Amino acid sequence: MPTVKQQQPSDNPSSTKISEIIKYLIIIGGEKGGVGKSFLTRYLLSFLIRESAESEIACYDADPSVDDVYQLFSDKPWMEKAFFTLDKYRVQEGSIIVSKIKPMVIVNLPSNIRKNFDNFCEQNKLFEEELQQETYETCYFFFVSDGSYQSVKLFVEHLERYKDKPFLKTVLFLNAGQNGNSYDFSYLGNKNDFDVLSNLANQIKTYKVPVLTIPELPPLIRFKVDALLSEKGLKFHQLITKGESELITLERLHFQGHLTKFDNLFKELFEFKKTQENNREIIKLEKIKYDDLVKNQETLRNQERLFVA
Repeated sequence: MPTVKQQQPSDNPSSTKISEIIKYLIIIGGEKGGVGKSFLTRYLLSFLIRESAESEIACYDADPSVDDVYQLFSDKPWMEKAFFTLDKYRVQEGSIIVSKIKPMVIVNLPSNIRKNFDNFCEQNKLFEEELQQETYETCYFFFVSDGSYQSVKLFVEHLERYKDKPFLKTVLFLNAGQNGNSYDFSYLGNKNDFDVLSNLANQIKTYKVPVLTIPELPPLIRFKVDALLSEKGLKFHQLITKGESELITLERLHFQGHLTKFDNLFKELFEFKKTQENNREIIKLEKIKYDDLVKNQETLRNQERLFVA
């Protein structure tokens, strides 16, 4: 049976005592490879940095093959690597649930992990009420999809699998940069064409799943951004700063607009507040606006226009 472990587990993780619980456990997945899970995770973390909310988070990159999330933020004290293991004799080691307690814990899952992840959840009772009450308030599953048949099918199966878990809430992120249709996911609303689309529309409506669209970035700029982040070690803020960015002016301005779109996207989900502690201004995560987002999308849902950006 698999377990999620830190790269460097403590000497006796099983003895870890939880004095407080995680407020929001965010799992970023999607099962299918290449849909943009790490892409979304990197932009989410950069957004939280721009919002001065780093003190609120811990993040685990569980992708063993392409750890680009970890590499980009490895200098941050809240960034860790995690991995799945089949070693049944080391189940208690380094569970993400007890290793770092922060208001928001983010886990970036690799692709093709569903079987191991489901087994891990069952073995460790991650989505059972008893453990949930002791360790976290709510789990949000950010399911990233490129809108392909296999990805949509996996999403429908995900909703069916976790439909009886009221403390697990799913958000569907459609990645416009991956499907080649430039923001147009309207074909997903043609529920009379195929059973999988009928199931998708029905489950989205039944379970009131929010649907968000990840902004598209032109392939050339995206390639340059990835190369500058990975090879040159630049950070997101440097890419939009005149004099520090290696993007030409038009590319830099375009990417700055791209980040603004991401900020607007995430502000639909996250609400922060400023407080004073020891004469210092502190940014606190007020809430994840899941219910507000569901309510705002109710009109689209009733009009069956949910997949039209």
